[in-house]
Amino acid sequence: TQPLSNCDGHHSKHFIIMEALERAVAEIEALKAIYDTNFTMNSSSELNAANNVIENGDASVKVGEFNLSLELSDGATILSCTLPPGYPILAATRVSIQGRTRKEQDSLTRQIQQKANELVGQEAVLELVHELQALIDKIETCHDATKQGIDAPSKPNDLERRWIWVHHITDSARIKAILQEARELHLGGYLKSGYPGIVVIEGIACDDFVTWIKGNKSRPGGFGRNWGHHARFQAVIPARQLPTDFTEFQEMKDLAAACKECGLEEEFLEYV
Repeated sequence: TQPLSNCDGHHSKHFIIMEALERAVAEIEALKAIYDTNFTMNSSSELNAANNVIENGDASVKVGEFNLSLELSDGATILSCTLPPGYPILAATRVSIQGRTRKEQDSLTRQIQQKANELVGQEAVLELVHELQALIDKIETCHDATKQGIDAPSKPNDLERRWIWVHHITDSARIKAILQEARELHLGGYLKSGYPGIVVIEGIACDDFVTWIKGNKSRPGGFGRNWGHHARFQAVIPARQLPTDFTEFQEMKDLAAACKECGLEEEFLEYV
């Protein structure tokens, strides 16, 4: 067998680069059609460049990474994928998960990245979405089994702690209203404004606060629809661990430090 000449090797490399690019672009177009408004392309200029390369057949023009994200059907979980040059033939997509608790995000990202590494050579994103959805379904089933009655009213005078997560809390009037409501209900704890928004409260009126923040006709000013999906933790506690004041932080590191000081570092890692 004759060894490949430099010319043959150049043509082979050219073919592989072009095939990978064409397949990556075709996959992106298919994902856009399937997921519609739940699909976000974060590198449109690179996609335009890729289409020009494909149209002109010029593999010497370098095209960078494609960055895209997909929102899953739960309305909270986001799968972000980076398709590097050579994907899907020569390289795996790099993934990250947002919209879950810190602990869940780390675990899911590890598992989905491992699956992506196994899928080098084939278009992977749709299969990764299905794999991620199956893992999330298992997590939710486990949550349902372990936190029955999370929205049921507690007994009068029960001391409780609640962790609440939302995509963002940035409106100044909303921040002021949350601080006022918590203080009027004599709840201690913290609000972390910005992206994401975190509320952790302690007291005997947690149910009243959650009813308000979800939105109730008799209690105007709550966040309204879908807030309940983010009420991540409820527990009756024997004694307070949070301060009796209700304080706002703007940085996650400050909330983390405050929770660590109160002995709630594990809960912070689990529910934020």
